[in-house]
Amino acid sequence: MKRPTLVYAAAVLAAVLVQGFQCASTEVASARKAVERKDFAKAKQQLTTALATNPDNPDAMMLLAGVYDAQDQPDSATIMYQRVLGSATAKPQQREMASMNLYNQWAAAYNKGISAYNSAMTTGKDRGKLEEARDAFSRAVTVKPEYTEPLGNLGETLERLGDTSQAVAAYTRWWDAERPGAEAMTAAGVTLGSSRGKVLQIFGTPVKTKMDSIDGGVLYGDAFMVQGKRVYVFSYAEKSADAAVEGWRYDPSPTLSTPEMERPRILSVNPIKNLSFIAYARGQHVDALKWADVVAALKPSDNELGPLRAQCLLLTGQGEGAITNLKQQIAQDPTSTRLRLQLAVMYSNMERYAEALEQYDRVLAAEPENEAALYDGAASAKNLASVKQREQTELSDKNSRHVIDTTYLTLLEKAGGLFERLRKASARFRDDFIVIGELANTYEVRKVMPRVKELISELEALDGKYAGNRDYYRVMEGLYARNRMFDKLKLIQEKGAKLDGK
Repeated sequence: MKRPTLVYAAAVLAAVLVQGFQCASTEVASARKAVERKDFAKAKQQLTTALATNPDNPDAMMLLAGVYDAQDQPDSATIMYQRVLGSATAKPQQREMASMNLYNQWAAAYNKGISAYNSAMTTGKDRGKLEEARDAFSRAVTVKPEYTEPLGNLGETLERLGDTSQAVAAYTRWWDAERPGAEAMTAAGVTLGSSRGKVLQIFGTPVKTKMDSIDGGVLYGDAFMVQGKRVYVFSYAEKSADAAVEGWRYDPSPTLSTPEMERPRILSVNPIKNLSFIAYARGQHVDALKWADVVAALKPSDNELGPLRAQCLLLTGQGEGAITNLKQQIAQDPTSTRLRLQLAVMYSNMERYAEALEQYDRVLAAEPENEAALYDGAASAKNLASVKQREQTELSDKNSRHVIDTTYLTLLEKAGGLFERLRKASARFRDDFIVIGELANTYEVRKVMPRVKELISELEALDGKYAGNRDYYRVMEGLYARNRMFDKLKLIQEKGAKLDGK
């Protein structure tokens, strides 16, 4: 669920420029008058002199930061605002104002990065836009290091630019900042997706609660004191359902203003996922498993890394032990679809498709629209059908009198039914060319040719959406070749060849 970034009004600047504070030095008083006349050069000269005399003069720093803002010198303004936050003599009002002005700068840089990144993806990974996004996210990190969000975006941008090592550094920096809160919250029994009711049972009555109506639901911001640490937990409820935890701010930096501390946030686990994917691609299976386990602890409902985790367990010799452990956990909690999905993935990775399919069926009995169970269950049924078909072919080759067991056709029908259900249940998979291609293949083998033709037509209508995707053309080539549509095969091969630069 996406939320708009909350941005403070930029009208703070005028107040910063002219606001007076007690006991101002002669230079500061003179600079303030110069600012009122918009004589920024004079103001800057006076304030520089004041800071040379007293480097820890928050009045001078705040006013000079405002001058830099007025002259569109954000880097210099940032330095001054950050000096205010580090000043031993700055008043609470000055700290609050400095932090909010830095937030405005942060929001401008962060939103610029988001816009550039989205533009790059829309136009086909435009390198110039990606570099613009990288620089904007880097700027956001510099302005407000207390906020971790840009580090995740920066890592993804760097990956797109091919700089995996720096991406890992950004993701790791994100985790270093989030780890204390993540470990403290999970140790207390609070995870992403936990109910707000459970949070209240664990932490007690909030010291403060803010409620906002948004997206047709209610967003809660609950503040707690937990073992001397301030903790903000943000939960969202749709309609009458109990609110589910989307993020938290644990022991926030004192440099943040009160509105910033209370600003809702969604905590994404994507940086940890990406660390796991990168480690796996590098052959670092122990590290990949470590990061996958972090995701599982932080957001138990997220099953995306299930196949990777299962494969890492197998590659590190822990497969059978993991299966035994999962069976024991399921025995204690038979209704847990999360545990059954993990077990099913383990079976599937070990090519024990019948056992995997049994678990997927159990999940679907409880959750008929579970995307993971529909997709992976269909894949397991199709793989099991392939194994049985191959066995029958081998037996026929050895014995011409062998009577073919057509059980595999029933399995293909089951696979096709699950793929059909997936497309109806999920907008994300409705036009997925991989799903449609696999579905078409189940009908091909079963000789249900009218449905095959319908699905080929659906795929052809998606040509514009997947233009530039070589895998789409490979799927189409296979379908055209198997169905002897040679004229269309030639055309699609030519399109594919252009993508290959041939």
